[in-house]
Parts: sequence; structure tokens; C-alpha cells
Amino acid sequence: MLGDAAAIHDTFIGLLNSGRIGILSDQGRIRSVKNWGIICVSVTLRSAISAGIDYDQAYSLNDQYVRTIEALTSFDEVMHTIEEILKDMAQRVYHLRNVHLSANCRYIYQLILDAPETKLTIPQISNQLGLSPHHLSTLFKREVGVSITRFKLLVRINRAVQLIHTTNLPLSEIAAALNFADQSHLTREFKTFVGVSPSAARKNPHLTATWNLYNFLTINLG
Repeated sequence: MLGDAAAIHDTFIGLLNSGRIGILSDQGRIRSVKNWGIICVSVTLRSAISAGIDYDQAYSLNDQYVRTIEALTSFDEVMHTIEEILKDMAQRVYHLRNVHLSANCRYIYQLILDAPETKLTIPQISNQLGLSPHHLSTLFKREVGVSITRFKLLVRINRAVQLIHTTNLPLSEIAAALNFADQSHLTREFKTFVGVSPSAARKNPHLTATWNLYNFLTINLG
């Protein structure tokens, strides 16, 4: 609820060492820990909602996190991914609590952040808010530091980084899920912003250690 992503690791390890994680399935160790992870996601999202995350956005995130967990095939992958999911939630809460945006820009910001694969166009979003596309685009760029189109791309790249490190999904499937034209398109944009190719990032996770979506923004954090 404080948005303290740095505290997640020690808390997570403490919980693992507490002996309080029971057997949650008769179908094996991996199924049991997946069930535990899904429970962690559900309980933690309730705290995130209390901290200000929108209900609809939280349920969308819940589905996304559960699909990610279910796609994994090894115990270590599941445990690592659960921790990363908890960190992701904490980071979302932190930025939600600290980002200073007008109501309309906050709406767009959260909409895109929580649904990287969204196909909503600027005219469609502006129509929802009752504003002209030009006015909305100008307002967003002034407050966030990049255009709505560029922000959508950056969020998709950010999600690609997460999927590359937490799943075994082929790059072609990641590209399709995030609405890139094809794997080559993903690779080209990924290399432009991250500095390495997706395949290199998957083989050497440390290569993306300095990646941060917010390095590209001039958003006002309090």
C-alpha cells in the first residue's frame, strides 16, 4: 500500500521461510505453488485497490498476472514471477500515489499502463473524454513529456521486457500479444529503446537492468 517495491524481496523471502505456505494442490509441487501465487495476487491486489488503483484496472491486472503464472513450467520460474508481480504492483501504487497529472491525463496514463495491448486510438480516447484530439494530445505531452503514441509504444516495450524475463513465450507470441506487426517489428523497437535485442535480453537478463520506463518521461513525481 506504500508502493515500496524495494521492500518486496525481503518480505517475500521472509514469508517463504516462515513455514506458513501449505500444500494447496494434490497435483504436484508446481500446481501447489501456482495456486499460492494466485492467492498472493488476489490478496495483494485488494491492498492495491485500497491504495487507489481502480477496481476495473485491478481485475484486468489480476487476469494478466494469473495468465502469466499459469504459462510457467518450473517451480523456480513461478517463484521468481510471483515476486516480480508483487514488485510490479508496488511500483504501480507508488507511481499512482506520486504522479501529478490532471484528471484527463491520469485517465489516459492509467488506461495505457494497465492495458499495453490496447488498440484505442487518440480520437477514440478524446471522444470518451469529450475533448478534441489535438487538445488532448497537447495536454498529455506537456504533462508526461512524450506523445500519447510514444507512451503507448514505451509501455508495450516495458511489458515486453517483463514477459521476456518472466515467461517462456516465443518472441513471436509476445509480439502478437502486444500488437506489434511481427517479431521483426518488436525486435526493431525493442533494440531502439532498450539498447539490445529481445533475444539478447532473454539470454542475459542483466542487460536490461537499467531499463526503466520513467527514464523516457518528464512526468512530475512528488
